[in-house]
Amino acid sequence: MNKEQLYHKILESRDETQHLISQFWSQYSNINTWYFWFVLLSMIISFVILYFAIDKKRIFEISFYGYSLHVIWTKVDDALASHNFLVHPHSITSFIPNGANMTTVILPIAFMLLYQYCTNHGKNFYIWAIVLAIIFSFGFTSLESAVGLLKMHNGMSKFYVFLIDIAIAFIAYWMTLLFRWVKHRYLESQEQ
Repeated sequence: MNKEQLYHKILESRDETQHLISQFWSQYSNINTWYFWFVLLSMIISFVILYFAIDKKRIFEISFYGYSLHVIWTKVDDALASHNFLVHPHSITSFIPNGANMTTVILPIAFMLLYQYCTNHGKNFYIWAIVLAIIFSFGFTSLESAVGLLKMHNGMSKFYVFLIDIAIAFIAYWMTLLFRWVKHRYLESQEQ
């Protein structure tokens, strides 16, 4: 198979996969299922909590942390799903990535509020992030698996999800610290 044939085969496979995902969503995740309403409500409730709980004076810093976590988790989730390690079979639509409620909304918002709490009260972010990762990876993952919102394959385990949660939370934290440092240095240079 030459380069062009292989490329077209990949496109055909993606079209077929998207067709199957759309068919699955239409039959098992549509607006008439509890999965749809659970995903939608979990996203709405998370945003409402964030709206009322976020420190408005630090909204950009806290949002930067949450956005960093959101982007990294989304990319990791896409990679895990494309290799069939971690699959969220039900989503809000067939076009939005599976697991959108957990990896793009609930996890980032929970870690944003944790970041805010730790930085406002002088708490050790690393310890509290590990505690929250335990709650999500062993608690929420168990719940999602039990009701069919999450499926793990190919050796994926809750412990691996825990390690991924920690790694992503810490990377987003370090990115935020770097940008805070850059901002501080910039402000210092403007004062001189």
